[in-house]
Amino acid sequence: MALTDNPMKHLFIFILAFAYLNVSGQLRPRKYDFGTEIVYEYRYIKDSTDKSNITSKKMSLLLNDSLSLFASSKTILDDSVLLTRIKTGIGSPTGTVVASIHSVNPTNYYIIKKKGTVKTLDPVNGYTAIINNEVIEMTEELGEQKWMIGTDTMEISGIKCQRAELFYGNRSWIAWFALDIPISDGPYKFGGLPGLIVSMKDKQGYFEFTLSSLQKHHRQAWMYTRPDLIIKPMAKLEFFKARRYYQDNIYENMVLKITSPKFDDEAKKESRLKAQKLIKENNNWIEKY
Repeated sequence: MALTDNPMKHLFIFILAFAYLNVSGQLRPRKYDFGTEIVYEYRYIKDSTDKSNITSKKMSLLLNDSLSLFASSKTILDDSVLLTRIKTGIGSPTGTVVASIHSVNPTNYYIIKKKGTVKTLDPVNGYTAIINNEVIEMTEELGEQKWMIGTDTMEISGIKCQRAELFYGNRSWIAWFALDIPISDGPYKFGGLPGLIVSMKDKQGYFEFTLSSLQKHHRQAWMYTRPDLIIKPMAKLEFFKARRYYQDNIYENMVLKITSPKFDDEAKKESRLKAQKLIKENNNWIEKY
């Protein structure tokens, strides 16, 4: 009996091959070109019981005709360095985690706004791509931000601004935006106002973004730089639960991985106390869930 070819077999192989190429394509390094760079100074308080302890970072909002990218200036630089290592083969392309006690870095994310959709790529453990190959992808709609635009105006660094308010992430926010700068965007996930957000601050005074500079120049940013990158879609609520769980168990996540004989009972006790102190102090995140 002559054997007949099974067309479904070929269809199955094609589907698998397409899926593989699609996933592989997503993980290749991707270059974005931008023509505008807006820098914000981000000041935030990790411990809600100590408002004197303020952390400050530079954050960049990069824009082109189709999308915007928001990330810390350092994260953008680190990923560029990582890609150079991978391409040139000079030194180790990725690093290793040095087991130590530290709190989660809450600003190692990328936020992409495109056609009304806000996509956030953020690692649960807060590590950069140099030592982390897994990130969570969360998607929101910009239209979910229900702004209340007021009539109050004020000048900030010589820019005439108008007041708007927003309830987002279980926090009440006050924004000052500039109608004279027709860019409907802003820091973090915020946007959708009829002008650039110049200042954004929560009413409790824990988190504040302030416009530092706006430049029209060519700027590049690279994403998906690791060839072994894993992207996991997740609901935002589940993400913050996972991060809280990771943070609350930083001792187990880091110290118990150490096999050095020098890590004796006294060192373990000291590390556990440090972990408890950091967990207590790192109690204030930009979104409360």
